[in-house]
Amino acid sequence: MLRLSVLKGPDKGKTQTFHSNRVTIGDDTRNDFKLTDAMVSRFHSVIEITGEAAFVYRDLGSLNGSYVRSGEQRHSLHNRSRPQSVEVKTEAEIALGRTLLQVALNPSAETSVSDASSVEVLLRSSDSHEKIDNSIRESVVRRVNDTPEHLASKISTSSSRIQVLFKLARNLNGLNRIEDILDRVVEATFEIFPLANFFAIVVPSGHESDVNELVPLYTQHRVGSGPKELILSQSILREVVEKRESVLYVHDNLAQMDTRKSIVMAQITACLAAPLFGQKKLMGVMQVDSRGRTGMFGYDDLDLFTVLASSAAFAMERAELSRNIYEMFEAFVNASVAAIDARDPTTAGHSERVADYTVFLANEVNIIHSGSLAPLLFNAEELVELRYAALLHDFGKIGVREEVLQKASRLHPGVCNTLLQTIETARAIKNQVILRHAHQRWVQDAKVPTRSDIEAIDRAIVELNSRMDAYRDLVLRLQKPFPLDKGDLAILERMANERYIDSAGVERALLSETDRLDLSIERGTLNEMERNHINAHAALSFDYLSKIPWSPDLAQIPCIAGRHHEKLDGSGYPKGFFADKIPHQVRILTIADIFDALTATDRPYKRARSVDDAVGLLRREADEGKLDGDLVELFAEQVCPRLTRFNR
Repeated sequence: MLRLSVLKGPDKGKTQTFHSNRVTIGDDTRNDFKLTDAMVSRFHSVIEITGEAAFVYRDLGSLNGSYVRSGEQRHSLHNRSRPQSVEVKTEAEIALGRTLLQVALNPSAETSVSDASSVEVLLRSSDSHEKIDNSIRESVVRRVNDTPEHLASKISTSSSRIQVLFKLARNLNGLNRIEDILDRVVEATFEIFPLANFFAIVVPSGHESDVNELVPLYTQHRVGSGPKELILSQSILREVVEKRESVLYVHDNLAQMDTRKSIVMAQITACLAAPLFGQKKLMGVMQVDSRGRTGMFGYDDLDLFTVLASSAAFAMERAELSRNIYEMFEAFVNASVAAIDARDPTTAGHSERVADYTVFLANEVNIIHSGSLAPLLFNAEELVELRYAALLHDFGKIGVREEVLQKASRLHPGVCNTLLQTIETARAIKNQVILRHAHQRWVQDAKVPTRSDIEAIDRAIVELNSRMDAYRDLVLRLQKPFPLDKGDLAILERMANERYIDSAGVERALLSETDRLDLSIERGTLNEMERNHINAHAALSFDYLSKIPWSPDLAQIPCIAGRHHEKLDGSGYPKGFFADKIPHQVRILTIADIFDALTATDRPYKRARSVDDAVGLLRREADEGKLDGDLVELFAEQVCPRLTRFNR
């Protein structure tokens, strides 16, 4: 004798006893046990008695499958391509669609059929560390927070579900993106818990202690099933947050409206929820439930889900740590670039532009299929390394004296003002000397100056002022970093030979040797000593960056940044390396650096060159063997036409 009783679902309360050895189940009228559940297939399953104490339940490839629980055994039968069977001893509870069906073989007269029977069986446990709260229509099992190691030791390692968990742990080890981690976790969850129809991870909306609202971080329905509207039970989630405990929830009557509204709306009949513990904080709550389907989770499910949540939390915290380290490093690089810009405001934006040109050119190299560049391929990690090296290539400028770094003219402003004052002082003194000498001659000769004498004095004063005006105008003109011409050098030579007698009677040179050398700088604003000092920034970049404990994938940053002024023919600095010691990353950075220095419009000490002029200079240096000619041509053909991308 076989008795079928509907415990939950649209046909709740329906009970039928069969004396045949075979019973068919479905929503078609031709079935022996007809159900009105729309989620039950026309010919969903069949039960066949195989002995006095056993029967076989066979799912006939139904759309939504079957979930069979007999004692502590659980079986998910869900394969539309072929039937699946399971042998059951005496009694079982079977979830199909929204229906929970109790099947009893040769039931005794005392056997009762009630809504609470399956719940009581589910909640029965001899473990002393579990606490059970029972109510008429809801049951919640809270498991006092146990270590994942202890819980894992209770679960058989031969279980296929545990094997899925082990596989997940291996996969998570290689992931650092939170999105990838959560995709793998939800995939494993649906495989481990066939009853599960919905997965969610929620986090507190504010501070960890504020549990008034929990917001979704990640949600996923099983493909092709379940309601698509996002409904979460805040009451269950808050309980996990407040108690810091995993929760097994079973709701045995969706028809009663005095239960939690969100649970009713989501059609949740069974739910597992576990806290996601980090090392120092509660990161959130992971939940899985059976919404839209009928069935139950058990204690072993709760144990396994708690271990799964622990693995997910560990991976999520590691990803968060990786993201924090990345954001911290990005902030450090940005702060370093800002510090360089602050020391030399005239070159502000240079590092970012050079980094953009460098990475763009490297990406162009990656798609070359012929020529000398074809073998080169920079992977994602190398491109990141190259970008950071480009951003930090001028890091050594923090060790360059500010008066040299910001020198926009041949003479420092204070030195220029002093020289101009000296010229005016010499002018006044020399004028006085002309008048005093003339007066002394007249007195000595007892002579009244004639008209001719006065005109001679006027001519001497005019000639003096004209000469001094030429000196003054030359100093002002040479403050601008334009190239010298032969006329400038002639005036400088006369100025260097000009002498005057100061108020103390000491003969002095109008122009000091240091000032003469600075004003004689043919190109730019730096004298030889200053040029050597500022050129040291490349070596300083290498020295400073080498002190940072870079990860293996960023280990070449000091080398790339420190060699960006080296030339293939050995004429560069600071080491004078030849081509064999200049990797392609450095060659790319060098081209980008030179191009931006030539075309930058924000340099007060030199005129910006046109793009064509800058490319022409790059090509000349390539012809001279200083730059990589293939890279220069690729830069000219692919990067320069797209300069608007770089906000130039």
